[in-house]
Amino acid sequence: PIVSAPDNKFQGLVTRFQLMALLCKGVIRDALETQDIVDLQVDFAEFNQMRGHRLMDPKLTQDLLDRTQVATSRGSAKLDLRRYANRSAMILPSWFSLHRTYLIFRTLGLRHLTVIDETARVVGIVTRKDLMGFNIDERLAAARIK
Repeated sequence: PIVSAPDNKFQGLVTRFQLMALLCKGVIRDALETQDIVDLQVDFAEFNQMRGHRLMDPKLTQDLLDRTQVATSRGSAKLDLRRYANRSAMILPSWFSLHRTYLIFRTLGLRHLTVIDETARVVGIVTRKDLMGFNIDERLAAARIK
């Protein structure tokens, strides 16, 4: 999920693949290590045409992850991903029923959904794994106890 800086409100969604492709294509080598806010140099039209062929090279991916780790260890580097975010991504309110959530996952074949509170702040992510049969039974039993 992409969130606004001061209040963590949901702004949209960028998938892991999209993030890796953007980092591969748009990060200037030293930018992650020297800048506080990194402006990715990728045109939106180019972003929409990205495919995974560049991410197949393990050396490129490892180099990218190493540079990103250096930046995050500084604690101040931020990527502005708002222009690449899917602003119409599905979200769930935190009070949404487990049964209806399960139906949405099954019907749409989703892998994850962002969970927000009443002020649109991101409070979590529900994954397909969270909704597997054994987890549902455990969570429902725990909810009944409360």
